[in-house]
Amino acid sequence: MSARFVGAEGAARPIGHYSAAAVVPEARLVFAAGQVALDASGQVVGPGDMAAQTRQAYENLRAVLESVGARLDTVVKTTTFVTDIKSYHATASAVRRELFPKDPPPGTLVEISALSRPELLVEVEAVALIAEASAR
Repeated sequence: MSARFVGAEGAARPIGHYSAAAVVPEARLVFAAGQVALDASGQVVGPGDMAAQTRQAYENLRAVLESVGARLDTVVKTTTFVTDIKSYHATASAVRRELFPKDPPPGTLVEISALSRPELLVEVEAVALIAEASAR
């Protein structure tokens, strides 16, 4: 098996030296790098607002997944990193419930001291299935 490393058209570019996702066509899997609340021009969306940043991180994740033939409803695992778990539970967990209303994928939530930029509050990474036709 081999992996193909990709970026995502229209999504925020990675902050560091990494690809937006790794696609494993033979396994029909995509491993999406952590997505944060940056718009396509690299500006922070929703400064100080955990829910707004969570929504933008998922919009960026959606763009990455769709660029390789996957979708949010094909996500099989998420990992979410937050700088304030209480704020996440109070406001942003509702965003995840909205995006995954039925049969939500397994997820891990981790509180950390900081993300790659001090104004960022949340980062979401995921593993998703790719539609069969797109995996080739």
